[in-house]
Amino acid sequence: MSNLSIQNLTTLLLAEKEEKRQLYNRYKDLERSRDHFASSAMNADNLRDQIRVLQDENKQLDKALGIAVDKLTA
Repeated sequence: MSNLSIQNLTTLLLAEKEEKRQLYNRYKDLERSRDHFASSAMNADNLRDQIRVLQDENKQLDKALGIAVDKLTA
């Protein structure tokens, strides 16, 4: 092989290696994003549960307040 073709092959191999490195880095970025979104979804579910509990407590307090007001005004 001539020096030129060895140099061309080396350049191609280095370019391919760089492309694979970039693809791997992109894959790892996507993996981190997936983990972040999964965590965010879990947090959102927990917040929804807390909101339901607080809404129920608020309804009970409103009911108790209504009863107390009725007793005071009766």
